[in-house]
Amino acid sequence: MQAAIERVVRTTQEQWSVEMDGAKQYQRAPWTEEENSRLRDLWASDLKMEVLAERFPGRKQYTVYEHARRVLLLPARHIKQPVDLMYNWQKVLKVLEKGPATVKAISIITGIRQSTITGLLNSRRGKTVYISSYDRQKTRQFPVRVWSLGVGQEPRKPAALTAYERKKKYNARLAKEEPERLEMWANKIRVRKAAKAGKLAKPDEAAAWMMK
Repeated sequence: MQAAIERVVRTTQEQWSVEMDGAKQYQRAPWTEEENSRLRDLWASDLKMEVLAERFPGRKQYTVYEHARRVLLLPARHIKQPVDLMYNWQKVLKVLEKGPATVKAISIITGIRQSTITGLLNSRRGKTVYISSYDRQKTRQFPVRVWSLGVGQEPRKPAALTAYERKKKYNARLAKEEPERLEMWANKIRVRKAAKAGKLAKPDEAAAWMMK
């Protein structure tokens, strides 16, 4: 028992020392003039922020960014988009030239991921594209953005549907498309309520045996 306790204590001490050694790498060491000069040169490049931060060992990406913006007062970075994103934007642009469309519709036509399309549209919102309206797809709680080319007045975003409104809209769609399914659910609810109230007639086992 004593040997097990000593082994746990030794293991805990070793883990603590490893964590402390790792924490020492990110201690707040003062920035040198050489680092400031290197940061100014790299800030104007097209390197991504995570790659740029790797040029400063022992400093986190957030620390490098905050030092550049708050201490050195460097401007916001505008990195040129890769060629593949520009190619994707051309495909999105062709779809929007035919008329307003949602992100999902653009994704189906172009084959581009919805997250990529959303990023492209948001980066150009108010400059090349804008939200012309909102659409509710079936019984979705939140409205879907409909994008259009140009610059225009964006409508106010509608409030999200409540649970009662979603249920009512869903039942209305079922009554139109699958009335037999809705009737089956209604019958189940009626039987359940009758059984709970004690109004449901129970089958007579003896009578059922005699009728065989």
